[in-house]
Amino acid sequence: MNTYASIHIGSYGISLKVFEIVKGKRIRQIDALRRRMNLARDILTYGKLSKENLLLAVDTLGEMKETIETYRADDYDVYAGNALLSAENVQTLIDQVEISCGLHIEILDNSRQRFLLYKALCSVKDFGEIVKSRTVLVDVGGSGLQLSLFSKGRLVTTQHVSFGAANVWEDLKKLRQSADYREQLLSMLYTEIEEFYDTFLEKRPPQKLIIINNPLVSVSQARAKKQDGHLTAGEYLKVIKKSLKDNVYNVSEEEISEDVSDTRLSFLLLYQAVVERIPVEDVYVPPVSLHEGMVYEYAYTNKLLTLPRDFDGDVFSEAQTIAERFHSNGKHIETLRSFAEQLYDAIKKRHGLSERSRLLLSVAAILHDCGKYISLADDARCTYTIITASEILGLSDKEREMIAWICYFYKGGIAPYQELSDKFTREEYFTLLKLHAILNVAGALDRSHGRKNKDIHFRFNGRDELSIVIDTQDSLALEKGMFEERASVFEDIFAIRPILKTVRIRRKPQ
Repeated sequence: MNTYASIHIGSYGISLKVFEIVKGKRIRQIDALRRRMNLARDILTYGKLSKENLLLAVDTLGEMKETIETYRADDYDVYAGNALLSAENVQTLIDQVEISCGLHIEILDNSRQRFLLYKALCSVKDFGEIVKSRTVLVDVGGSGLQLSLFSKGRLVTTQHVSFGAANVWEDLKKLRQSADYREQLLSMLYTEIEEFYDTFLEKRPPQKLIIINNPLVSVSQARAKKQDGHLTAGEYLKVIKKSLKDNVYNVSEEEISEDVSDTRLSFLLLYQAVVERIPVEDVYVPPVSLHEGMVYEYAYTNKLLTLPRDFDGDVFSEAQTIAERFHSNGKHIETLRSFAEQLYDAIKKRHGLSERSRLLLSVAAILHDCGKYISLADDARCTYTIITASEILGLSDKEREMIAWICYFYKGGIAPYQELSDKFTREEYFTLLKLHAILNVAGALDRSHGRKNKDIHFRFNGRDELSIVIDTQDSLALEKGMFEERASVFEDIFAIRPILKTVRIRRKPQ
């Protein structure tokens, strides 16, 4: 049995949970602590954490470390939400916590934070059955709203709206003088939700909503009606509207300041807008938070539990949706991805890359020419912009950036490290070089974009030569012309010389 502790520094407070993990069986929460503080208000008002809240955060984390030591936890993590990156003095907080408590804070990017919550959700019983229906996952945070569409068990798309509870709270303060301030704000929220509905749901209503990341609004009233967390949309709206009317939030017995009450009101209005503008039959509110995501990631990484879902499959599905949206050549993508993966596997004893890098290579193959839909003349830059601007649940912001640069340099040479040193470490840059070289050689082998029937074999001699044997009925003059140049770059990076060989298959008589 393992003991694991998770600390989360969020927009509205710092919380700790301690878990027991029984290998191969279950996870059980054994303790929880929370200290409320409105860090989001500090950031929005001053652009930094106030001195009072900064010192309170340091003291709180020190107390939480003592609790972790009391339980003799095998491991722990301290994660801060992405919103804290906006604080000018966030590095001061990190430094003081390191000095005073010996704790290292990792700030999550938006993609990683959402993925952790998704991992927690996937651990919920019957999640796979729930998303077989057309389902929208709603992840409401302080700095943004994440909307993900599932269809037939497949994750189709994920979209981020930069309009979260903290933004709503600021607008509430501005509109408070108006008698109909809630109606005005709801109207603004409706517009944001309707854009997602019209663009990505194609006006096809889903059957279900799943709402997660519910840090301030208790749904205990709702779950009392159905203990498994499932409600009709009408029942859920009744709970929200009753809370808005009665000012009943069921968060804590502590005295609630006006600021925090306003923040809670922001969440309620966001939930109301989502349910009213995405017409569904059922709403599911699972009891998961970022803490559950942290402990499940720890358990999966350390092989204490088996993965409940093919997360890489979700990434491929989302990437395929993006490629289809921008009318990429499906046959070429399929062929290029196959060639790139085979080449990657053929030299795995030499390249030293991880399975995670193989995933990035495959996604780059799927997305490499989506920018052609916008501009044939400037497709590389357009492809880069599409990838960096797209959310792919399961990839971090850094991983998406790497894929974008691989695709940007697909047709030509890659930029020197000095030009990318502000984005990548040297190790990350060299990984980018390797993946770029593999994808470029694979691309040279399909210069005709899948229009030729080719059977291909990669044979690495274990030292310095890679034979690429192609069985085909057609001339490969086009491929050979590009191959030599790209093979030279490949050899510089891997010290392996690719050699293209063809076996001509005779056409059968008609």
